[in-house]
Amino acid sequence: MRLKKLNNLFFSIIFSFMVINNVQALEYSDVPQGFWAYRQIDKLTDENLISGYENNKFKPDKLITRAEYSAMIIKTIGQENI
Repeated sequence: MRLKKLNNLFFSIIFSFMVINNVQALEYSDVPQGFWAYRQIDKLTDENLISGYENNKFKPDKLITRAEYSAMIIKTIGQENI
């Protein structure tokens, strides 16, 4: 039940970042501006909640690991220094 609440919190926060914003963050070579989630990826990268891989790649079709998911949740709730 706790995981479900964290999951809902995480996706609520992600949804709140889906507001259109013209802030330019790091551009990933595999996420063109016409990509369906470009604005969201750009915003979350700018907020330092997500980051790409080496060589300026984001790999948007890659499934995330449990560790990557945990890192995003921890960054989202501001607990990365614990």
